[in-house]
Amino acid sequence: MIRESTRSLTTEEFGRLKAHINYFDTRPRSLGCALSSGIVTFLVALLAVSFSAPLATFGGTLSLVAAVAVGALVYWRWPRAHLETGERQRLEQDLAARELVATTYAVADAIQVEEFEDEGLTFFLLLDDDRVLIVNGQYLYDPVANGEAPARFVTVARGRHSSYVFGVTFSGEPLRPSTVRSHLTEREWEEFSFDGDGSFLGEPFEILRHPRG
Repeated sequence: MIRESTRSLTTEEFGRLKAHINYFDTRPRSLGCALSSGIVTFLVALLAVSFSAPLATFGGTLSLVAAVAVGALVYWRWPRAHLETGERQRLEQDLAARELVATTYAVADAIQVEEFEDEGLTFFLLLDDDRVLIVNGQYLYDPVANGEAPARFVTVARGRHSSYVFGVTFSGEPLRPSTVRSHLTEREWEEFSFDGDGSFLGEPFEILRHPRG
């Protein structure tokens, strides 16, 4: 890390953070996924009941229907409840504080990842402290096209309390990626632990140069 500074949120950033919180409060859950969860619950209940009593009763059938409903409801409500108990509280703290923390890092090397569908450009950045920062998004189109990114310094603006990223900017001398590789494989998406744009990747830089099958 080179430097860290704090500043107040702009009106646009404040509105974006508020919309982000509201999105998780109001977003509809996928009905298909909820029903799938209910069906799994149904099958488990069916297996359990089949070993204990015949199903040819109205009460047994009603119980299994109730199991489907309960499974679907749990799936429907879980993401919201999970967010409210953790990250959502931190987002609310950021909203109340109305400020962010901008941290600038020195970049030693970069790996460019080919774009997949419309997910935007992706870079793995090796920092001078050997950590790996991932930047990803369509916002990178212009700075890359203009030769401004990647560069020797990258600044990530985050919430003071949460992991919410307000923006990523590059500065200093342009840095040519030492490797250009194909997009992430399914295995890599499953194995890599990162929270998206502006987060740190828990993998050694060198093994990121080539895709895992």
